[in-house]
Amino acid sequence: MLIKIIMAIFIANIAIASNLISVVKIPGNVLGIKAKSRAWMSTNFKKFSTFPMVSIKTNDALANKLNYQNGAKEVDIKAIYDGKNIAFLLRWKDSTKSVIGRMRTDDFNDAFGVELQTKTDTVPYVDFGDLNDEIVFYLKNANKNSVDIEENQDILSQFDYQNLNVFVKNSDEDLLPHVKQEVFLYHGFNNAIKLDTKLSNITMDMIYKDGYWYGSLSKKLVDKNSNLSNGTFLVSFSLYDGKIKQRGRLRNLTPWLLARLEGIEGGESLVEEVNHKISGDIKNGEKIALKNCSICHNYKNTRNAPVNMAPDLSFIGGYASIDYIKESILQPSKVIVPDFTDSAHPNFSWIEKQENGKNISVMPSFEWMNEKNLNDLLAFMQTLR
Repeated sequence: MLIKIIMAIFIANIAIASNLISVVKIPGNVLGIKAKSRAWMSTNFKKFSTFPMVSIKTNDALANKLNYQNGAKEVDIKAIYDGKNIAFLLRWKDSTKSVIGRMRTDDFNDAFGVELQTKTDTVPYVDFGDLNDEIVFYLKNANKNSVDIEENQDILSQFDYQNLNVFVKNSDEDLLPHVKQEVFLYHGFNNAIKLDTKLSNITMDMIYKDGYWYGSLSKKLVDKNSNLSNGTFLVSFSLYDGKIKQRGRLRNLTPWLLARLEGIEGGESLVEEVNHKISGDIKNGEKIALKNCSICHNYKNTRNAPVNMAPDLSFIGGYASIDYIKESILQPSKVIVPDFTDSAHPNFSWIEKQENGKNISVMPSFEWMNEKNLNDLLAFMQTLR
């Protein structure tokens, strides 16, 4: 009996550790640090997977295709804090550096994003939250001034002096290229408020070196948008590859990850919910999906439904929580994804407008499904990644 208990604790700890970022506490001030700061030597990278968002298509057919074919992509992440401020560093491989010199409608920049919860005790929908549970999204786009900066070379010697007007001067000896950064408060799919980056008091940085992008974000632990001081909090990361025309919702996304501040307890309820998994008969779940879901939804090699008839589920198990998937099956109208891409799927509407003006999903509820079959279906959905 004791051995079983020890094994159960061990397995639970592994499950928690697999999506856990240990935020190491260091002396000094991490607010404003950049991707090349020596402070990052205090901790090690940890590898996570990102998955392409394919549930909703855009009106760019080539971008949709390239985004789907991109598949899962790895990102290395580390994090540090000083007691009042926190910083994240990302590293991801990208052999096709996309930094556009001027705005064009068919070319796009590489970029990265960081998504944080605004409440401390709930798990919002990853990928833009909802009306009752907002998320804050920090976005950094590489533009024409994102350049390779070598360790032992004078930064000024690497730039055209005629373009110095585009630089932001941080100190008398530190001229760094300006790269666009933005902050959004999302309260539902396609519902966002753009925030003033100056008031948000953040620093974001991107540097490309030896086939890898390095991206950093530093901010206060507590500000008007989020409170990250309670031990454990949720964070998700997005990668954008301009070469394959990723932008907006076309991107690679991690699921909610757990960031734990070293030396501070708290956030146990988040750990339990984020790590919630369903046990079931995956093969039976696949049969149930083929019979009940594939009529409208495409996923992986099962492509029976007309294109864009309903959201593509090919990577849903990679970034969505099992509770979100279950809710979508039993209560499809609880969260309505607005039909904002009419030109991408003009033959199908995903919502119906009632006489009272409320939108409901055209997807029927599957509340009639017995518990075993539902769990089997959810167990199969977890494998779609």
